[in-house]
Amino acid sequence: MDLVGTTGNIFSAICQLMYFSNAIFIMISGALFLNPDKDISIKKLYSKYILRMVIALFLFGGFYSILETYYNTQTLSMTMISEAIKNIFTGNLWAHMWYLYLIIGLYMITPLLKKFICNCSRNEYRYILILLFIFTILFTDISKILKTELAFNILIISPYIFFYMLGDYLSRYDISKKLKFANYIFSLISIILIIVNNFVNIFDNELVTFTSTMISSIIISIFLIAKNKKENFGEKTKNVLEDIEKCGLGIYLIHQLIINIIYKILKVDFILNYPYIGLIIYTLVIFAISYLITYFLRKIKIVKNYIL
Repeated sequence: MDLVGTTGNIFSAICQLMYFSNAIFIMISGALFLNPDKDISIKKLYSKYILRMVIALFLFGGFYSILETYYNTQTLSMTMISEAIKNIFTGNLWAHMWYLYLIIGLYMITPLLKKFICNCSRNEYRYILILLFIFTILFTDISKILKTELAFNILIISPYIFFYMLGDYLSRYDISKKLKFANYIFSLISIILIIVNNFVNIFDNELVTFTSTMISSIIISIFLIAKNKKENFGEKTKNVLEDIEKCGLGIYLIHQLIINIIYKILKVDFILNYPYIGLIIYTLVIFAISYLITYFLRKIKIVKNYIL
């Protein structure tokens, strides 16, 4: 896709505003796995959840690695298998597979985080979240603005741990209306700034990342809105959403395959040829095909129980 001018700016803004997606998944995982009311033993954590992700990583990662090698060389050989295994361990796979490495790591430290959560007060929990936000998100943005590294640091340096814990916190605790309102306003301002920045260069694009302050605000707003609206859905809507949720991992893993088939094999570019309607077609087609493949794969018992 090689869009330029106004169309290119609009699509760049859309892509940046979609950065919230992976962090939302992490927050949902945190709400499910860190909840003190949900008892998950270390044995169950590894045998059910981590094992599923590892199997998915090796199967899909290995398959995609072989496909990519074949596409580039147009030849098949046994060395592809060893190369695929190497790529799995080095992370040299299609870009979207990074999420599996991340979620496996988060699952592994879940017992440690849960031990803290179950034995801390709400104020202590809030204190840790504030520290994580300051040192893993806010200071990172400040460093980019100042174009220098700040010396202040803490040992827990992953912003994804912040989102993982924040998902649990926001799912169980209400925050003040003033704080919600302030975050909604900042989110709205962030959305406007991100859009405008693609037309008039106000700030460096490095300030718009998956875990930047502006995107984090948008992520929190979406999570809060979804939390507040979930009880308003009708029974049929809930059933549809639950069905899609069950297929979520498969849709995520398979969608990149559909994208590659469309672009590399069919050589169809919906967006380049029909920019705006093409984006809608592109999104719906990829989602629908990924969902249907996942839906039917989950009809296979071993796939449903151990992979997707």
